[in-house]
Amino acid sequence: MRAIAVVLLICLSIGALFGAPIPKKLRAKSLEQQILGSWKLTGKQMNYKFIIEYKPDGELEFRREYNLRTSVSLGTYRVEQPNPTYPLGSITWSVDEGGGRERGETSKITSLTETQLTIVDPEGMIEEFERE
Repeated sequence: MRAIAVVLLICLSIGALFGAPIPKKLRAKSLEQQILGSWKLTGKQMNYKFIIEYKPDGELEFRREYNLRTSVSLGTYRVEQPNPTYPLGSITWSVDEGGGRERGETSKITSLTETQLTIVDPEGMIEEFERE
């Protein structure tokens, strides 16, 4: 009986030392996590660089860089989950343009990968971004 217990203890010890770890369940990133970061507008003939930075906690920064000058507008955003109107979700944003003026809209997400984001604004303008 004692020999069986010793053999069993040795087998369990070897299994614990050399056994594969239990894999953690991989979770898909939420829509909010996927858009976090800086995105540069592409695909348009512009004489300036336009960057949107989605920050944690719903903070937003629009940055325009041209002729060694940088213009920054701060605001907020909210990500809406997919629904019948917006199958891939939407981004509602608002920025302060100074002088008490505020501008904002809800843009439909039409494509989102790790490196590319495509949205359509309410007027139907397609805006393509690549991760900065």
